[in-house]
Amino acid sequence: MRNKEGYTQIESFKAFENSAIWDLQRNYYINQGIDAWASQVPFYITSNAYFATQYAKMIIELIQDGFANGTYDINKPIYILELGAGSGKFGFFFVKELIEFQNMHTVDKTPEFKYVMTDLCEKNISFWNTHHQLKKHIDKGILDTAFFDADSCNEIKLNNSKKTIKPNSLDNPPIVIGNYFLDTIRCNLLHFRDGEIEQVDLSLQTPTANLKDPDNPKEVIDLKQVEIAYELSDFDVSKVTNNNLLNVLEYYQNNVENGRILIPTAAFNVVDYFKSLHKKQQAFFFFSDKGHLSLSLLDYPDDPHIAYHGSISLMFNFHALKYYVNQDNENDALLPNRKQNLNLVSLGVNNSFTNFTSFKKAYWDYTDYFTVTDFMSLSNNIINNAQNSTLDELIALMRMTHWEPNIFYRISGLLHDKIEENDTVKIKRCIPYIEENFYFLPNKKSNIVFELARLSYLVYDYDYAITMFEKSMDLYGQSSNGLFNLGLSYFYNDNKTMALDTFKRCLVLDPNDKEIIEFIDRCREEFEAVGIES
Repeated sequence: MRNKEGYTQIESFKAFENSAIWDLQRNYYINQGIDAWASQVPFYITSNAYFATQYAKMIIELIQDGFANGTYDINKPIYILELGAGSGKFGFFFVKELIEFQNMHTVDKTPEFKYVMTDLCEKNISFWNTHHQLKKHIDKGILDTAFFDADSCNEIKLNNSKKTIKPNSLDNPPIVIGNYFLDTIRCNLLHFRDGEIEQVDLSLQTPTANLKDPDNPKEVIDLKQVEIAYELSDFDVSKVTNNNLLNVLEYYQNNVENGRILIPTAAFNVVDYFKSLHKKQQAFFFFSDKGHLSLSLLDYPDDPHIAYHGSISLMFNFHALKYYVNQDNENDALLPNRKQNLNLVSLGVNNSFTNFTSFKKAYWDYTDYFTVTDFMSLSNNIINNAQNSTLDELIALMRMTHWEPNIFYRISGLLHDKIEENDTVKIKRCIPYIEENFYFLPNKKSNIVFELARLSYLVYDYDYAITMFEKSMDLYGQSSNGLFNLGLSYFYNDNKTMALDTFKRCLVLDPNDKEIIEFIDRCREEFEAVGIES
């Protein structure tokens, strides 16, 4: 690829899996840290209360079946590892479900869970370790954190327990979760044509102005401005030493007439690595991602579509992953029967799902009937037409979504409009459920805590409103609007001393606001009426 004027070449043609595009991807996540989830990288569909609850129910059924059929020993810890945990929000919901399960367990021995959130970005790990909603679970030992890089498949050194998870170290098969993980990690691109295989190589260039440092072409400002060119080169099958990978390549050689196929080499390594952690080489995997489930969707000659959202992602090849792990009768793979925007695939490596009846029912109940894609579609439709909904219907929506705070935030204004005097009790019952599911992320514009405070104020629960307004300002900073609403809550809760103090603080931020001055005067008048100086 010839450089255009004003452009810098990042690298000349290299095999897809060795391309610098993956280094640029890695640098994006490392540099952005938790801010990647503030606006650019999509994650809500895999980090909401409904999805995490359904996920947890399936895995708990898997574990229960495992106790019954001897796969899991209740006397040994069960490690559940989340890859690329990012914001930490999914893990927050999931651990809540594990704790509820432990609390409801009826046998003498309660299973010991170790939920491990991993990432390659140390900034994210530091954020989790100090996050007030996660730290309480860390302190109790049910949650831990660790660095994990899919490129190197390093030993997993737990930051808090100080234990190291390494090959042959686990008594129970690990359960591995990856949400929006596979579509962002390294893979290869091969062209299959008439029984032959060719390597697809990449060349990268970008406007020089897009480089963070003109002398360092591996650090860009915007990945979307990186231009990609493709060309074919020879592919030497004799250099492939992994027999399972060879079988995948042979399958495509025999079944693809003319197509460019993404071969998920890093995902293969991840599967092999995590099964090696168990003494019997067993592991269970749950991957949720956009991707292709069948060969018919893979067999096309065009270059892959790359999606840009701060980072990059590609449609993952679930078909290849299933073939890779399911090449003998000891393995099982569950793929959904219908294509969704987000597909949940479950793999049992070196352990068949045959004796996991309750888990399989839970899996098919989710994938066949009401997935998170259905949840998103239905809730969006209801919200878009919510003006015509009754208050009870809006409450039903929140129940259906497992009290998902973002759903509440989107309809909070309508809730205010529809509440009548006799609705206060039912609203008061809803608010704690929503607060319990709120997970704080910095730099998010949706201040859900503030909306919960406003709703509490509206139904005369001034104590709760005061708590929520104060919490809102602790998390998001002090503002005139927040202080004024806090002052109103104190005022109508008959605490004029705190009300006056709060209104005075508010007046410092907004000295010309007539409504603030009016309430300061009202407080002082009440003090004067009982002979108290203000």
